[in-house]
Order: sequence, then C-alpha cells, then structure tokens
Amino acid sequence: MRLTLLLLTLLLVPLGSWAGELRVEVVSTDFILPSKVYAIQQQMASSGVELQHRVVGSGQSLPDTWPAGVDLVILDTPRPSDAAQVMAAVEKPLAAASVPWVRVGGGPPASAGLPA
Repeated sequence: MRLTLLLLTLLLVPLGSWAGELRVEVVSTDFILPSKVYAIQQQMASSGVELQHRVVGSGQSLPDTWPAGVDLVILDTPRPSDAAQVMAAVEKPLAAASVPWVRVGGGPPASAGLPA
C-alpha cells in the first residue's frame, strides 16, 4: 500500500497545477480489498483529490460514459490475470478518451497520456 501511495503522490504532483479538485479513479478486479482503497481515499481527500474505486469483471462493467470527468485512471492489477481482466474492460474506453492512465502490477507497468 505504501508503494501505491507513493505512486499516487508522484503522479498527482504534476496534475496539481490544474484548477479545481482532481478526480482519480482506481479500476481493479474484486481481488483488491475495499479497505485498501478506502485508506487511500481518506489520505487523498485531505489534498483535494476525489478518489473513486471501480471494480470490473464478474458481471460488473464500466458505465458507457466512462471515463468522462476523470483526471487520472489508475489500474490496480496485482496479478497477471487481474491485468488481463481490467485491460479487457478499459482498453477501448481509454483509447477513445484523452485521460492519462497508469497500470501497476500484473507485469511491467504501462501508461499513456501522463504529463512529461
């Protein structure tokens, strides 16, 4: 969890120059415990970051309008099977949107659209 917090901090520092509250969404399978995301939500809220958690797979999918209104997407995929399942759900919507994203776990990190 400390690695996730460090990653969030490093990613959000460049985004902090944007006006208004930042909206970050973590997308995972149900393997990720809600308590993990809740702890991060509490820490990020005090910095003006709204963090939401979306679970995909097992009959759960993303809304048709996703990722509208999101400033950063973090794909939390600790196992290769999680990475495959999450990427299958988010690949097309992320390709069609201009939302920066990063995938952590389940193989080499991957990202697109992050500030240089």
